[in-house]
Amino acid sequence: MKKLTLATAALALLALPALAKPPVEVKWAKSWDEAVKEAKARNVPIMLGLHKDG
Repeated sequence: MKKLTLATAALALLALPALAKPPVEVKWAKSWDEAVKEAKARNVPIMLGLHKDG
């Protein structure tokens, strides 16, 4: 009975990553208005990145 309990506990611990939420992703908005709309809906700040070549 003790071995069965330990085996069940081990399987439960191994299954925990499968139950976890997926990581949050960063996605590029197609327009500024779309970014503002989603940021308001999710109640998060907007991250603005500028890149200059040359």
